[in-house]
Amino acid sequence: PQFPGARVYLVQKGQALEVEARALVRGDVLAAVARTHRRFVAITGRGELISDETIVYDNNGLDHLMVTPAGKAMYLSTDQDAQRILHTEAGARDVLVPVRGGTHQLRVQSLSEATLWPVAGAIAIPSTTYPIATSTAETTIGLPEFVHPVAVLGGDRVRWAFSRGDLVAVVLGVA
Repeated sequence: PQFPGARVYLVQKGQALEVEARALVRGDVLAAVARTHRRFVAITGRGELISDETIVYDNNGLDHLMVTPAGKAMYLSTDQDAQRILHTEAGARDVLVPVRGGTHQLRVQSLSEATLWPVAGAIAIPSTTYPIATSTAETTIGLPEFVHPVAVLGGDRVRWAFSRGDLVAVVLGVA
């Protein structure tokens, strides 16, 4: 009972229990993978960036996961159970998350500052990083009412505010 993974068996009189022990060899395997990473980012008119992220992961061997949130971590939960926010050292952005085996859901909420560049029209949104492979990632961005995006860059493709149909309407309007 002093070892992790120890088992207790009830053996009745006349029954036998055989035990075999083998030395295990550690191999290189993918210990964990993130199935989905959903992120909601809201930027307030004062430039505060509020990030709410949900990561669904499969764990097959990690004890802890080092997560670097987009800002200062304000809330952390695993499977809807609030967790303590543990840092490797005082003032560090990195958060050490204890993870259990199997499929679980990690939620991180953070707060930081976003720089709104009115002249260049660009907003840089920091991302949360963690050292496991991710299958799919989705980001939803909420902007102040006075910000009207023309394009969103990053990810697998550029998202334009205007479609081909808008271009056809402009050409017909000019003609």
